[in-house]
Amino acid sequence: MNSEEDVLKYMYLGLFSNAIADEWQVEILAYGVVPDGATSISESTVKAIIAGTTYNLVESISELYDSVDDLNDKVSGLNDTISDLNADPGSWYGKNVLYIGDSLTAAKKYPDTVAKILGTNTYYHCKGGIGIIAGVDGSYGLDGEYDNETDAAGDLRPLDADDVADMDLIVLFIGYNNRGTADGEVGDCYDADAGTGRTIAGMMQYAINRIYEELEEAGNTKCHLLVVTVDCSGRYPYIDADGYTEYPSGTGRTMETLANIQKAVAEYNSVPCVDLWHNSGINKFTWSVFGNNSYADNEAYSPYELDADGNAVSDTRIKYVKGTSYYQWRDGEVVLEEYTGSSPYPYNGDQLHKNSAGYERIGEAILQWLIIFLLLAYFVYKEYPEFKRRITGGTKKEIEEESRERGVELRLTKVEERLADVEGKLEKDYISLEELLREEQEDQRIMQASLEEREITMRALLAIIDGLHQIGANGPTTAAHEELTAYLSKQAHKVN
Repeated sequence: MNSEEDVLKYMYLGLFSNAIADEWQVEILAYGVVPDGATSISESTVKAIIAGTTYNLVESISELYDSVDDLNDKVSGLNDTISDLNADPGSWYGKNVLYIGDSLTAAKKYPDTVAKILGTNTYYHCKGGIGIIAGVDGSYGLDGEYDNETDAAGDLRPLDADDVADMDLIVLFIGYNNRGTADGEVGDCYDADAGTGRTIAGMMQYAINRIYEELEEAGNTKCHLLVVTVDCSGRYPYIDADGYTEYPSGTGRTMETLANIQKAVAEYNSVPCVDLWHNSGINKFTWSVFGNNSYADNEAYSPYELDADGNAVSDTRIKYVKGTSYYQWRDGEVVLEEYTGSSPYPYNGDQLHKNSAGYERIGEAILQWLIIFLLLAYFVYKEYPEFKRRITGGTKKEIEEESRERGVELRLTKVEERLADVEGKLEKDYISLEELLREEQEDQRIMQASLEEREITMRALLAIIDGLHQIGANGPTTAAHEELTAYLSKQAHKVN
């Protein structure tokens, strides 16, 4: 045998028919070395190298089938669980969701996140550039003329009963194009004829009224309505102010005050609200992550008016006008250039609209509310009846069973009579304090057992909320987490 460097290493697998077993087998014929210069090797030689190393193909396939069957059983069980959840009244699977909004909704991105996770059907009533009123009354108002031509032009028709008839949820996410309007206060309501209520609060109230008017006409007032506030956006080419900046200057109005009044109006109408400003994580630290542009400044345009030498003539940021010429730096030279764009602040990057990650973040915020709603609904429909039975009926049942075993079914009636006597007539000394204490201790033991069952349920809910935190679902779950933790801690102190 030649040295290891002079031999050919190989593995040879053979498939042959076993006449005795009448079945196919796979046999490792050889795993070793072939003498240098050999071009083939006989089967007998190979078998002699590693005789007896065979594998029954039928048995292997049978084992594989068993594994697949076991896997199928597990998948089937999982499908049954999913089917049960989807059939539950709290499930959103297959439900219809209508999104009303402006350009952020017209991008048709964030609803995909909701649909992907929950399996909802998505419908739109939106158009870029519109305000709150146009979102429900259409591009030309309720009295405007709408036809195929306006539809082809992309104009939005007024919301009507047909739009909402089959909906299970309507999401109202609008208000960016109303920035600068007075916030107003809860109780305002827009009235075009009277010329009143032209505030964010008034327009939001009007939009909510209009949505419910159409739901009533469609006979679908069971449909859920969800208000989504504006987020903390950066600057963009149409407004030279980020979410923290007063706009207009000196008014005290910011995107935060806009979001706050939207939330207040929603709460006033008992409508749930997703507060993007405070809970989405979109802020000055993440505009470059979630904004449509990662950059805040578009260096192609100067934010200040320049002279022929390219020097700023003032420190006031200018507003560009289409058709007007401005000096700009181009390839190291100053040139006079006519502005042909439509946005007044082209030197701003677009950090109001979102990139894919930003729209996904908005979808996640909405999804968080829907999941919490689903969990609560599931608890109410599936778990609460049993929970209530155990809390309210379990103790009584245990007492009755113990009473029957001890043959003292009348003890409860006597305890009630004695307790009533103690409360009203403590001066009467015919009540045996020792017997009352024994009975109270027994009742406390039973109550403690009931409290332990309740604590188990509370800890299960706390685990669900911890799971939501781990996937980034904060917002409303934080308060619930704190309340449950505080309750369990309080109970622990009581025990100690």
